[in-house]
Amino acid sequence: MERGAQGPHSDAPPWLVGACPILVERDAHLAAVRDLAARTAGGEGNLVVVSGEAGTGKSRLTRESIASLGRDWTVQTLRFEPDAAPFDDLIGPVGAEDTPARAIGTALGRELRRRAEAAPLALVLEDLERADPLLIGALVSTLDVLVDAPVLVLATYRVGGPGADHSAAIAELLRVPNAHDIRIRPLSRDGVAVMARAMGSDPSDAELDELYRRTDGNPFFVEELLHAPSGELPWTLTEAVLDRLAALSAPAREVARALACALTALPRPVVERVVPDGPAGCSELIATGIAVAPTPDEITLRHALLGDVVVAHVSASDRRELCGRLATALEGEPGVAPARLARLWDSAGDSDRAARWAAVAADAAARGRQYRTASELYRLALARHDDERDADDALDRAALFDRAAVAAGWAGLGADAYEWATRADALYRSCAGEEWRAVAMWLNPAIDKVPKPALDPTALAPDAVPRLLVEAHEATRRKEYAAAAELARQALAACDERTDAGLTSMTNAARRLAAAGELREAEAVLHRLRAVAAASRRDEALTVALTAQSFVAAGRGDMDDCLALNRQALELARRGEQGTWAIEVGIALILAYLGELDEVDAIVASLREQHDALIDEFVQLPACVVDIERGNQARARERLERLQGVYALGVAEFTAGVLLARARWHYAGAEHEQALLAAAEVSTLTGDLFHASALGLLTVTVRAARALGDDRAEQDARTVIDDALRRGAGRGFQAAAAWAHGLEASTRGAPLDAATLLESAATQLEAGQRYREAAETWLDLAEVAGIDTETRAHALERAADLARPRGLVRVLTRLDNVARSGSTAPRAPGPLDVLSGRQREIAELVAAGRTNREIGEALFISEHTVRNQLVEVFAKLAISRRSEIARLIDGPPRNPGAV
Repeated sequence: MERGAQGPHSDAPPWLVGACPILVERDAHLAAVRDLAARTAGGEGNLVVVSGEAGTGKSRLTRESIASLGRDWTVQTLRFEPDAAPFDDLIGPVGAEDTPARAIGTALGRELRRRAEAAPLALVLEDLERADPLLIGALVSTLDVLVDAPVLVLATYRVGGPGADHSAAIAELLRVPNAHDIRIRPLSRDGVAVMARAMGSDPSDAELDELYRRTDGNPFFVEELLHAPSGELPWTLTEAVLDRLAALSAPAREVARALACALTALPRPVVERVVPDGPAGCSELIATGIAVAPTPDEITLRHALLGDVVVAHVSASDRRELCGRLATALEGEPGVAPARLARLWDSAGDSDRAARWAAVAADAAARGRQYRTASELYRLALARHDDERDADDALDRAALFDRAAVAAGWAGLGADAYEWATRADALYRSCAGEEWRAVAMWLNPAIDKVPKPALDPTALAPDAVPRLLVEAHEATRRKEYAAAAELARQALAACDERTDAGLTSMTNAARRLAAAGELREAEAVLHRLRAVAAASRRDEALTVALTAQSFVAAGRGDMDDCLALNRQALELARRGEQGTWAIEVGIALILAYLGELDEVDAIVASLREQHDALIDEFVQLPACVVDIERGNQARARERLERLQGVYALGVAEFTAGVLLARARWHYAGAEHEQALLAAAEVSTLTGDLFHASALGLLTVTVRAARALGDDRAEQDARTVIDDALRRGAGRGFQAAAAWAHGLEASTRGAPLDAATLLESAATQLEAGQRYREAAETWLDLAEVAGIDTETRAHALERAADLARPRGLVRVLTRLDNVARSGSTAPRAPGPLDVLSGRQREIAELVAAGRTNREIGEALFISEHTVRNQLVEVFAKLAISRRSEIARLIDGPPRNPGAV
């Protein structure tokens, strides 16, 4: 990104040679900018994004708008180029420990306020789509500073070119109240006619129709086609551009090729040295309107689309040779961005020189938290290491792969992070005495979502924070909670919260405290760390703190708080260069458990559009939970089988989530023993007292134990819930305690106590937005024997109100069964009383003449599950034939031993 001239606005003509001398069909756009400029001059800072497709006239409208401001304004122009430094021309580099988006944006805002003290200031940002997404996010903080300053920011943004990260950053920016979008559309047919006449052409109706059809109203295309030297309308833009170039001298054509290969503006002295007879060629290109001089010392093609056409017709060998000459010349120029040299040397085919410059540029981008940019540059730097040559510098290469893996991890590029970390690991271990570096790398929070090898934390120093945290985790798994808490406290004492890395480690230590049962202490630490990150305007550290708080909120059972914290973290992450997919998967999973299935579908679809293999695996979990709730047991099973691979990731909390989904899948299929086994398996994975899936696992344990008549398992789960409350658990555990004790009261024949506790639980769950669980609890209340009709009807109504709009098919199926069960008045014991609820449903359908397949479809379970349950039914009823079930239901009691 380079700076243009600064000073009072001049009377320079607002149009360029080769362009239409008038601006067509843009009066309303100009009026909108003038109105905002007037408000800005009165002391109201504004930002205008002039957006549109390539060639629609965004830059032209911006120049015309600047020309209309008057002499009282000062104008400053910044042009974004690929991988350029962040606003260095105005504010210089921002300290590495500052959160980049907010720190850069705030510093920029303050500098612009200072420059606007004497007169209103217009800052023009050209080609915003080339900016790193982090810099786009920084403008949000800039506008916060400029809310009452006479500063107008005019930015051009090409729609359709940038990736999803850029689009998301622009969308976030435009949510700010004083940010405005002016969208430029193609010209109408009448507009094309006006433009043609202004350029000295008078097409017939047929010719105008043809011109409009070929250009689709794109002003730049119209200009280029009308410039055809032959006087005949070329068929395509490519043909028009090549015709114009053919009419130029050889030096001018060579300068055009150099500018096209360079992609961005070049110092004019460099071009004049590199190209034979370069001065004449530069002058001719400018005179014909093919090139422009954005500053007196620079030259560039008038439009990027011209460069696309030109470079496509330069042979590969010529392009390599030309890029090599440009790179050699630019290396001798002061202030040239290393990233630019890296890309030129790469285009020249010199991988060694490209890699050296790319490594320098990548390290700088990573220090500035521009992780996406850094990852792409590291990819270029690492290309020369594919053949594992230069064995003597294995440690340096390992460190480079290490840095690249960390950048990719923060950027959310899981596949790249895994590949590069694996390469670094192998290289570290090939160097005697350096194995500890591999362990330290794998324990970096940036790559905690990628598969890891078995690690030996003792390879690290005894007081190393990563080792202390791993040992705290291991102590928790052994249920040595006091020792685990003490190790976490040692890690806290060893960290420096003034650095982002230190603050991240402190949040991880706080989570270890929560896992060891020290919930209040952990929350106090996280609350302070969040305040530190917010006060120092370190968005990345604040994102980490919010995410850690969300995990603790889930652990204490408050999923509404967890959801809110995750959404705050996501908003911050989108402003910077951090990857957001892990947070989005977490949000989808929370919503799935709350019962908001349609919203989960939308998030999962958006994540899968990224076509990242690692993300595709993680999104299987929220999608699986949705399938379970919609009764699609077969597809849920397929997802669970696919999720077996997550065990290799070494991410305990995610694996616990998979086991919870597995337990719920088994429970939904009336496979209650398997549900208990899946829930119990979590204890072999983690001993955490408070983890995100803890309350869900306890809930399914209670339900499965009741279905099996396992009073001991049910009592043990209630005891754990009660103990969590004593340790400071939140509203979710309070509701769970009321629910569990309500079920117990129903079992011992205390309907009034049961109704009071279950209604309290259902009401608390609704307040906490746990709508699926609330609906299930209302149904538990409706099934209590001996409750009054009014209470039962109210419970059924509340369950329906919660389940129907959310499409909770499994809950609705149960609702229908409970509603059909009729009166709750005491009844005589029946022959099916020995069966569980699901087994009774199957038995009744068998008695009605349904086949196993029909039963499975009716109850949303597999035929395999139906067969297994019938084995249990036959054993409990002491029968051997399906027909006997009907006789048991319809006829008088019979001798169980009869055939």
